[in-house]
Amino acid sequence: MRALVLRGAGTLVAADVDTPAPRPGEVLVRVTHTGICGTDLKIFTGAMPAACPLIMGHEIAGEVVDGELAGRVLIDPVLYCGRCRDCTAGRTNLCSYGGVIGREVNGGFAEYVVAPRSHVYPLPDALESRVAPLIQVLTTCLHAQRRASVGQGQTVAVIGLGVSGQLHVQLAKARGAAHVTGITRSAWKRALAETLGADLTAPTGDEAVRAVRGATDDHGADVVTNDEETFTVGGSCAGLAFLNGHQLRDIIGGAFPDDLRSFCYPEEPSPCSEYTSLLRGRGQLRTGEDGYHCYLELTL
Repeated sequence: MRALVLRGAGTLVAADVDTPAPRPGEVLVRVTHTGICGTDLKIFTGAMPAACPLIMGHEIAGEVVDGELAGRVLIDPVLYCGRCRDCTAGRTNLCSYGGVIGREVNGGFAEYVVAPRSHVYPLPDALESRVAPLIQVLTTCLHAQRRASVGQGQTVAVIGLGVSGQLHVQLAKARGAAHVTGITRSAWKRALAETLGADLTAPTGDEAVRAVRGATDDHGADVVTNDEETFTVGGSCAGLAFLNGHQLRDIIGGAFPDDLRSFCYPEEPSPCSEYTSLLRGRGQLRTGEDGYHCYLELTL
């Protein structure tokens, strides 16, 4: 098959490679569409370590050609053992033996890819294959908003309006948020967010602070999200903390923990986002224990 092979940092070549053979419990998928993620760029430049040669790509849609399933599918790229302490506690994104398709094992920048049968989800007819890879990003946003209890009547500030931020804007409105403010330096991203449902947009800095405070009767946003962190905390200080550059200790009333693991997974779980790349590089993108089915339904 043809594939884009990363030979080393900065060296990506089109090459002929062996078509992968599925092992027991795996399926072979003919790739039709693969998204290009910021993670892929980091792997390409060497900023994120990966063993080469490697076929990148983890936002994958395709058609099953060998296995129990048939038809168009979406692949959950996060791999885990299911047996270690973290997995049995439901924290599969922290599996010590896990990884990501397209980073630890070959991914979707190729004509074919193999994936565990448990990680392959049929695509509904109403969802086009060309947009299906975005579901992988949406899963992390939805899981974060669930953990942060984003819902009816809340005010939400979304810092950063890249792909994840734009999805957070739409998702917060779909979950019943009363007011969503999108915040970014980019004028065209602010305009896009407004077309996608943001009630208000603002540049970063003092103008954003004034916008959020003005939209919330000086209370501050109930939930503040950005591409990496989501916290639910009350009051204007919490709602504006990231905008004003306060330390996290100003929000949680204590010292910033050296290991965020203790903060994200205490006895009573905090609504910390599961974008756990902050956890000293161990974490993978979190999608939630209930799988991709509910995320696919959300798009219809």
